[in-house]
Amino acid sequence: RRVHGHEKVVICCCFSRDGKFLISGCQDKVCRKWDIRKRREVLAYSEHEGIIVSVSFSPDGELVCSAAADKTLKIWNSTSGVTARTLRGHKGIVLSCTFSQDGRSIVSNDESVMKVWNVETGDCINSVEVFSIQSTKRPPTKKLAWTLSTYAPGQFGFYVVAVCNDRVVHIFHPETGQEVLSFCSKAPVYCLSSGSNSKLAFGDSYGNIYVVILR
Repeated sequence: RRVHGHEKVVICCCFSRDGKFLISGCQDKVCRKWDIRKRREVLAYSEHEGIIVSVSFSPDGELVCSAAADKTLKIWNSTSGVTARTLRGHKGIVLSCTFSQDGRSIVSNDESVMKVWNVETGDCINSVEVFSIQSTKRPPTKKLAWTLSTYAPGQFGFYVVAVCNDRVVHIFHPETGQEVLSFCSKAPVYCLSSGSNSKLAFGDSYGNIYVVILR
């Protein structure tokens, strides 16, 4: 099915858990909510001052988190479009945002720092600076940068996953920032998806797709 409404390049999109709605984010700085069955726009959110880079539905579908080039994340009501929280603290373009499985926290990252946020208060629970990780895979001349972050799948959903341009996938404790597991790909990772059970998928710049089962 095809729907039209954005005037510029669509950067990101995310389904609600029940599959009835879709949130899209665009170069026009607007997030739009779509009714999938009726194939029509039901809401437009235009509170960002930069290109929308990432969007995420809360598990209950009541909230949306949007991340943008204005260095902020905004948590807003998916029915009314009213902003509940604006999360500030990133130093650069926010590249990703994801709600936790219980909807109580959000993980996000720019190139230099990954952050975990409390949804209710808007407080930053923890930050992991990219320079704090030990990398043996990065060429000496290459700047180290976070590319994406999300939550781990299934029973491991308490933990956060962050990928870096040094080819390493890191899994962290969200409150302490302690690394609990890491593994490597053949090239820098630029896509990342967490399943509902135990599988984590990611793809690298060489065209490889990896599926890891956590046990």
